[in-house]
Amino acid sequence: MVVYECAVCRKSVFYSRRKHVYEKKHQEKLQAVLRSFADKVEAARKMISVAAVERFDPLEHEEKFWCYCCEEEVKKHTSDGNVAVLYGGMLEHIHSPEHTKAVNKFWWTHQADVKLKARFSLTTKEFERFKSSIIKALEVYEEKEDVLIKQMANHIQMVEQNRLEILQNALEVTTDKGNVHTGAVPPWMVSEEEEANTEIGPSLESFLKHREMMKLKKLPPNRVGANFDHTAPTDEGWLPSFGRVWNSGRRWQSRHQYRKESGITGKKRKRNEDV
Repeated sequence: MVVYECAVCRKSVFYSRRKHVYEKKHQEKLQAVLRSFADKVEAARKMISVAAVERFDPLEHEEKFWCYCCEEEVKKHTSDGNVAVLYGGMLEHIHSPEHTKAVNKFWWTHQADVKLKARFSLTTKEFERFKSSIIKALEVYEEKEDVLIKQMANHIQMVEQNRLEILQNALEVTTDKGNVHTGAVPPWMVSEEEEANTEIGPSLESFLKHREMMKLKKLPPNRVGANFDHTAPTDEGWLPSFGRVWNSGRRWQSRHQYRKESGITGKKRKRNEDV
């Protein structure tokens, strides 16, 4: 007994193939398979005159389809890694001689309708039209890409210009001198004389004055002499009556000595007033 494996019905037949292919169930299954396959082929045929080229997307353009005649998976689109030609893989496959032989064998094996046979193959003339259409589609795609690249370049340039302007304005606010962004001389190119004349930080006088002020802040605010005005004019009369500090002798002697040195003359007073 010869066992026949029907690829359409997906089952084994234990009687002759010729009897099975004429059965109603087999013909119904065959028509369903051809309708499904014909829809895919017709979608590809629409691209013969108007090919479509897109930027390559591995998630979308790596799709495959099942060829019922060749019983194998085939790429639906063609690509070079940069651009993809929609349905290019399918049209190239159904134009190949191997597929044409598989179609003839499939129609003879399953006794399909001969009138539908031409729809599942692609002639050389049709394939040449498809290749010419691809050339036009690529030219249109490149023009669009050039425009898009120019737009992106202009956008990037504008963003960079705005960033530089913001940076320059910020630098002008925070410093009185130029910098490398505004065309100033870099620090490592400044001469030693110019660098020596350049003051960095506060002056010594300002620093000493600041240190004195900090010391005064630590003292009690209500101490004696805290509010004394050191800038007010004074004369020599502020000295005490004893004239100066003495180490020996009488106190009045130091006063007379001071007056003599400073050229001050006055009436003699009694010694008792000085004691």
